[in-house]
Amino acid sequence: HDHGTRRHVDSPQRNVPARRSFIFPTEDKFVLLRHLLCSHSSRVIQLMGEGVAQLFTNQFNGRKIIGTVGQLQFEVIQYRLLHEYGAQCRWEPISLYKACWIESDKPEALEAFKKRKSQYIAKDIEGRDVYLADSGYVLSMAQQDFPDIRFHFTSEF
Repeated sequence: HDHGTRRHVDSPQRNVPARRSFIFPTEDKFVLLRHLLCSHSSRVIQLMGEGVAQLFTNQFNGRKIIGTVGQLQFEVIQYRLLHEYGAQCRWEPISLYKACWIESDKPEALEAFKKRKSQYIAKDIEGRDVYLADSGYVLSMAQQDFPDIRFHFTSEF
């Protein structure tokens, strides 16, 4: 399986680190990760590092949320956790529209946004701020109401 490297088509002999870019289309799938023993949280992080999905930690309640682009990724994660690590987990679907990495050149504007949207602010696996918009309308209004915030729809920006 993939160990975080890929081969360039023009240079099949050379392995280079794979870039991990997470782009969530309109039909993002999010689930709340529950009932996973703390001793296995590093296993989940390892799987996320392989590019299976993206792990977010909600800053309001500390819950772990996994975002993928389809149901199959959840099944792969659950299978691998059980068969490779003996870790059972249960998924609880949650209603979110899109994950948006956020930043601003104005720290006070970013803090105001995070305070106003506190229930929907998460950190990704690298500790970056992520806004978990619950609808297209809410996202559009946030972009309009907070012009100093940059919303990125990919994890690489």
